[in-house]
Amino acid sequence: MADRNDDKIVSLRQQDAKYNAIYRKWRSDKSNKYTFYFSDGRREHQYSEGQGFVDENPYAVEYRAFRNTIDLTAVILISYTFITFMMKLLFSDFPTGGLFGLVLTKDGFFVGKGLAPVAASYLFNILGKLLPVSIALVAARIPVRVIMPLKITNMPLFSCCVPFAMMTFSAITVLHALEALILPSQVLKSQIGEWYAEGTANAVLMGLLYMVVIPVVSEIVHRGVFLQLFRQFGDGFALIMTCLIAAMTNMYGNFLYTVMYSAVIGYFTLKTGSILTAVAMRIIITGGHFGLMLYQYHSPSGYPVGAVVLMLLFGAAGIIGTIRFLLKFSRNISLPVSNLYITDTQKAATVILRPGMILWLGLLAMQTVYVLIIA
Repeated sequence: MADRNDDKIVSLRQQDAKYNAIYRKWRSDKSNKYTFYFSDGRREHQYSEGQGFVDENPYAVEYRAFRNTIDLTAVILISYTFITFMMKLLFSDFPTGGLFGLVLTKDGFFVGKGLAPVAASYLFNILGKLLPVSIALVAARIPVRVIMPLKITNMPLFSCCVPFAMMTFSAITVLHALEALILPSQVLKSQIGEWYAEGTANAVLMGLLYMVVIPVVSEIVHRGVFLQLFRQFGDGFALIMTCLIAAMTNMYGNFLYTVMYSAVIGYFTLKTGSILTAVAMRIIITGGHFGLMLYQYHSPSGYPVGAVVLMLLFGAAGIIGTIRFLLKFSRNISLPVSNLYITDTQKAATVILRPGMILWLGLLAMQTVYVLIIA
């Protein structure tokens, strides 16, 4: 029997029937403590000592799955942060001076001689993200088809993702230049110089890592695993939680930058039903940022007016494409969000007060202090 609560997960309407069947089968597995599925049209029972089988409260069913999911998320985040922290300690100018002659920068790239920093950067940015997430895949038994929805079910909105990504990149770069561009770009600019110093091949491989590999891996993690895991508790919660996780696990700085583009990418992913949308938009935004940094590196004046003009033209093209879409397909853009049984306040309190999340935030604070002050 269909769950009427599925109607509250609005993004399910953007998925094809095959995907929804797999998604519902995963959620309805009673042996899986990380999934929530409660059918209003039939009785849910659980055994209670001294009472026999009693009706189960839907709030209790959802809260139990929600609490377990948050605990699982905390384990993933603690694992990722611990790996990152240890890598920072081992491959830092202080106190080791860089193990094997390699130094891990604040932006997550290794610098050193030859191709070693290239290989280390690829391994760190791929395995460092995917290994912790494998915990969720094994524990929650999430089917690959669920975390990697490929079919695009809203083509009009998908056709708008490119100009909207261009507009988003331009807007967040202009409005948050101090946090998201000026400070981080100085670090990245110097790294680009070091990449070129080791040869054009190094620079090209690092550029591909920054513009393609990292966006693809990150979107599989955030708009794949986390978004699909959280979506069973409502689209709104899934969107907010993935934005915060993406921003707080990002390399230092760029918090608002990451929150904003994550919100846009998450929305388009939910509305088009495909992770391909997320990957395309992320590559455009990241590629635009890298292009500006490359322009800055080759410009003797540092950050020329020409770069600003190019960025504004990039944004103008995005605005024009977005307006054309809105005039023609405005009915396709709404994404109503609603709760099932747990309220927003209860969700927020659970996320903040679970021991695992408290431990992760403490570890994250220690890492941040070390990187920004000590190292």
